[in-house]
Amino acid sequence: DSKTAALDRITSLADQKLRTAFNALPECNQADFEQALLNLTPGSLPDCRPAGLDYEGFKDALGIDIASSVDQMIGDSMPDSWVYTDAQLRQSLGEDNAELLDKARDLIANGNTITEADLRDAISDDSDRDLQTFDDVRHGIHNVRTWLWALWLIPVLLLVCIGLLGGRSWRTKLAWALAVLFLTCLVIFIAVAVIQSKVIDQHAQSLIGDPADHQGVEMVMTEKGNEIAYNVISSFASGIQSKTLYIMIGSGIVLLGIVVWTVVESRRSHLSHN
Repeated sequence: DSKTAALDRITSLADQKLRTAFNALPECNQADFEQALLNLTPGSLPDCRPAGLDYEGFKDALGIDIASSVDQMIGDSMPDSWVYTDAQLRQSLGEDNAELLDKARDLIANGNTITEADLRDAISDDSDRDLQTFDDVRHGIHNVRTWLWALWLIPVLLLVCIGLLGGRSWRTKLAWALAVLFLTCLVIFIAVAVIQSKVIDQHAQSLIGDPADHQGVEMVMTEKGNEIAYNVISSFASGIQSKTLYIMIGSGIVLLGIVVWTVVESRRSHLSHN
């Protein structure tokens, strides 16, 4: 497919150059044109062109087929396919990177499991002394995850306070809380969308590093690292947007229901008084 596209492009350029050369030829009568054809040498153009003869007619008169000529001169020397063997890949990477390639292939084919013992050995040779900080951090993270649910009490209490201070009846109290919740989620949704488009998407190719600063396997690994980092960050941002969107929809529906209910009861009260 690449070969066909390249030959088409070359044919177009050659046709454009020949058209320019044709337009630059002076006009002459038919007799002078036929005499110019008799004196024509291979690979050259006649000295003039007959008056009233267009470009396509000129090519037909000289038997010019640009596509066929390009295919014969260039296409025949280009193979239809190209085989890049494992030996050529190893030669391109070098001996050091070829060993890394074998490790990567084995990892992809068989997978890899890292146990806690492997992790501790990789961090330090003296597990009794140097890993105390590591264990303390793990214990702290476990405690944070255990009490993470308590963090949700803070926004819930704030919404309850806003509702109690903002409204008089239970409907207006609930409406105040839902309105604040809706607006807060809307702000978060817009902020995350702006960060996604203005920061994450614009730096997607250099989150881990710039591939242009590396060569060979390091360049490929940097590109893959950027791709993985972009997918992780985008998934996290999408999760935040999805949750805020669901909360906005839910609070908006309930808020709309309260407004409709208030309007309907107001009309019923008005009709009953009349």
